[in-house]
Amino acid sequence: MLEVMTPQRIVGDCYRIPLGIVNAFVIACPGELTLIDTGLPGEADRIEAALAKLGYSLGDLRNILVTHCHRDHAGSLAELQRRAPQARTFMHQDDAWLVEQGRTIREDRPLRPAPGPLNFLLFHLLLRWGSTEIEPAKVDCRLRGHERLNIAGGITVLHAPGHTRGQACFLWEHEGGVLFAADTACCVFGLTYSVAYEDFELGKRVLANLCRMEFQYACFGHGKTIVRNPRRDFSARFARVRHKRLVPASELATST
Repeated sequence: MLEVMTPQRIVGDCYRIPLGIVNAFVIACPGELTLIDTGLPGEADRIEAALAKLGYSLGDLRNILVTHCHRDHAGSLAELQRRAPQARTFMHQDDAWLVEQGRTIREDRPLRPAPGPLNFLLFHLLLRWGSTEIEPAKVDCRLRGHERLNIAGGITVLHAPGHTRGQACFLWEHEGGVLFAADTACCVFGLTYSVAYEDFELGKRVLANLCRMEFQYACFGHGKTIVRNPRRDFSARFARVRHKRLVPASELATST
């Protein structure tokens, strides 16, 4: 029997959909449903049932924003696209081509554990030997970063490499700012670094930059949402990194 968690309201029309070890999110603006991330493969039924608890169906879905290429965030994208062919998919260009090929890891961009014995253990238990394939899915809109998407009343795209080269955060402009921080960090046992990164030093600089953004809520791929002064928590944890200019993806390397 399918176990469906009731979507948890973050603020206003924004909800978290718990999918076991990972979260998806939905912005339920009238007439324009926007889903952020799709969970592991096999989660389409659970997402559809969660939307039904809010009074919506996949027929109401208009936009799917995918934060990055990993299996636990893009795994059900292809199935959701079949069920909601009217929905457009948005993703950063440096990870989009991997998802279109059904890949979640590129050989020259290996994940490595973040510092600390717990991260080392979790990486080797949960990530290192996991599947690196998903069902290929199309990406309708390839993002570069810093776009303002005219959906859900306004969403700003923030290129946030480190965990993956093409990771994107999304800043919903309503309710004082809701930051969908993807896997830049996690908040399972409090705010901390994610378990693994392609480039940890770059990931730290991205987090230091996020400390300067204006937002009142911070949502993560893994763990709880921070609903009380997340900028204070970000600054206390991540602002000590000396600021350096973030190198555009085009300067890091070509994506193919």
